Amino acid sequence: MSVVYKIPKTAKFLQTSNRFVATFNVPTPGAYNFAVAANTGQLILSTQPNHLYLLERINVGGTIAEGDFLAAITIFPTATLRFFRENQTVYPLPLSVVNYIDNQEINAWAWSDQGNNSLIVDFAGLLTQTPALVGIGQVALGLTFNIYDITDLGYIRSFKGTDPETFVGQKSKFPAAPTRYLVR
Repeated sequence: MSVVYKIPKTAKFLQTSNRFVATFNVPTPGAYNFAVAANTGQLILSTQPNHLYLLERINVGGTIAEGDFLAAITIFPTATLRFFRENQTVYPLPLSVVNYIDNQEINAWAWSDQGNNSLIVDFAGLLTQTPALVGIGQVALGLTFNIYDITDLGYIRSFKGTDPETFVGQKSKFPAAPTRYLVR
């Protein structure tokens, strides 16, 4: 089952990718630790004021076999999405990476009326070196986000709750976003 949103035809589709690397024994002996400075505050997208962003889907893959990844998890890797300027999280909880993912819906909404801002991601987690990982110096995971950049003013007013009509002027109510985060 999936959630269906009527996205304005003027919305721009954006796809971004981030790569997170954990090196064996750094900083945790016997493990691959993703909680390092290089995996904190990675840019997802430079945002524009008064644009609504729907982070609709996520894809996850890695440089090791998925079974080896799953067997090595000590602390589930997580991605925390947030705005840079306000340090405001976009999604209520970190997204757990419990396996490799293809086109998983996340439906995170992000709105800011601030200029010079960006969506960033912090990534953390811990993998133990299992026999399958002996000799592998680094493990990398990639996250790809499918994002819609929405500028339609009627749609944005509906999202913010200031216009009970849909963006096309119909009498039906706008389908409420699962989570609304307004950052001012």
